[in-house]
Amino acid sequence: MTRAIFSVKQPPVTVTKITAEINQFQICLNESEVTSEEAETIEYEYDYFEFIEGAKYLDPEDVLADPEAFTDYIPHDLNPDEDHPSQSLREEINGMKEAQSMTDEALQDLILLVLGGE
Repeated sequence: MTRAIFSVKQPPVTVTKITAEINQFQICLNESEVTSEEAETIEYEYDYFEFIEGAKYLDPEDVLADPEAFTDYIPHDLNPDEDHPSQSLREEINGMKEAQSMTDEALQDLILLVLGGE
């Protein structure tokens, strides 16, 4: 779980309906007030956890009733890949990040080659 800062107080659980079948959950726990040095205002810092889950897998009322129980919740893969049905969404994202990093490096090498650099 990470810490997040907001300019206004947050409820422990916010549920946003993305589609009829998918909900987004935001959990904010352990509130503490912090003073922003730049703006000299009071902000609110929370332990923050966010996830998206299919409505058929998780009832929002369960999360609202006991948010602490869902701070390490692992959502179902909402778009399983037919070739790799067991690959989790997080693994897919990590793979995309790695591919993007490799693409960035290749593009930098190509720019140096075209411009006559090292």
